[in-house]
Amino acid sequence: SGMVEVSLGRDDGMREGFTLDVHRGGQYLGKLKVRTVRDNKSVAEILTGYQRGYIREGDRVDSKLY
Repeated sequence: SGMVEVSLGRDDGMREGFTLDVHRGGQYLGKLKVRTVRDNKSVAEILTGYQRGYIREGDRVDSKLY
């Protein structure tokens, strides 16, 4: 569906519109854009132009917040 659930939410500082990089074992897999935020989880869209691998449960996300 092009959407994934992220186990970070408003309580963790997540906000709609944030972008997240996805990694597994040091390998870059792609980028997500957060669309919906709840207290303890978020839903993000996989940005296909950045996808370099299949994103699956257990992958890590990070963001550079300035």
